[in-house]
Order: sequence, then structure tokens, then C-alpha cells
Amino acid sequence: MDFANSLDREDLLEQVVRLEATVYPSGEGSLFGVDMALQAAWPARATPPSHEVILVRAGGELEAVQLSAFDSVGRPLLRRRYVADCSGRLRSVGRSGSGHGA
Repeated sequence: MDFANSLDREDLLEQVVRLEATVYPSGEGSLFGVDMALQAAWPARATPPSHEVILVRAGGELEAVQLSAFDSVGRPLLRRRYVADCSGRLRSVGRSGSGHGA
């Protein structure tokens, strides 16, 4: 939700045609949870972009997700990384890109 809200605040939501979620899971249910969250978090007024979820087996205890939004020619609009805190909630730890020159 935080990612979609950030895109909306920066007037980038309508430019997104593809989302990419790279998941570094600590458990098995993460992949499907991210896929469902991507669909549920997208505002109903905007056309949902295509998306792909990439699973990376890091072999550690860290649960992390990196989300990237791309425009129609493949330029990154926004990237943000989230990690799970001790309660299991994801929090943003990094952001890059905003607009086409980033």
C-alpha cells in the first residue's frame, strides 16, 4: 500500500505499466502474499499494471521485498525496499528513483 501511495503522491500512478517485486523470503507463504498484496493495494481508479514476482532464495532469516515500477518503455519510475521488523511487519528501508531521470 505504501508503494502505491508513493506513486500516487508523485503523480506516477498512471504511468506505471509494469511492477516487479523481488522477494527474499524467510518462509514459504511470502510469494503468494506479495502477489495478492500487489493486486489489493492498487487503487481501483487506476488501471492495474502487469506484475511479476521474483523469488530469491537467500538462505537467511531476513524477509525482504524490493518493489520497482516501470513505465511503458521500461524506465524505472520508483524503487523501494522493505524489510520485516521483529513483529513481521514490512517497513521501508530504501528508495530510489522518482521520475524518468532517476
